[in-house]
Amino acid sequence: MKRANLEFKLKLEKFFIEGIWQYLIVIAFLSFCAWLFDKPIEAVLFCVAHIVIRRYCDKQYHCGKTAICLFVTLSIGFFGILSCLPLSVSLLSTIPVCFLICIAGYFMQDRVDNIILIDKIRKENQRLLESLDNKNHPDIYKMSEDELRQYGASKHLSELQQDILVFRIIEHLRISEICDYRNYSRTTIKYHISEIKKKLNIDKI
Repeated sequence: MKRANLEFKLKLEKFFIEGIWQYLIVIAFLSFCAWLFDKPIEAVLFCVAHIVIRRYCDKQYHCGKTAICLFVTLSIGFFGILSCLPLSVSLLSTIPVCFLICIAGYFMQDRVDNIILIDKIRKENQRLLESLDNKNHPDIYKMSEDELRQYGASKHLSELQQDILVFRIIEHLRISEICDYRNYSRTTIKYHISEIKKKLNIDKI
């Protein structure tokens, strides 16, 4: 019970600290619009109709940035009150206006949700591709000599190329040292290193 009371107090404090100034701006602006267009009663009916119809929509446009959200809200209020017919013409003109606004808000948020979903799917696919890439390209620097030779053989490396791979990865020999050890020319060793890179699809060894 105490925890619930604490949470309620925190929400109330957050509302007064972060939210009340936004509501005051909206109320002041709508009051100004009502005075400007000489539609005080229409403005009240518009606000009531908009709140009621909005509650029955599955979703409405919402931006994470307060400034943009506030701008959209004030724009809706301005054009909504402006579009309402005078009471002498129609008492219920606020309903279709609010309905159209809520429909537009629904489709805008639906588009935003789709963009977010597509981006989430793209990132997930990228993560899966990277995961598959890591499985297809194991870390040869963590392999033992036997594992390295087996992996090289599975990638169709020749015996010499497997030896060079072991010399480079396990024994950390330079090209010149491999040339002296196997009595091959530098050009030959470089050629086989290039072939190893192609077959293992790696950048360097």
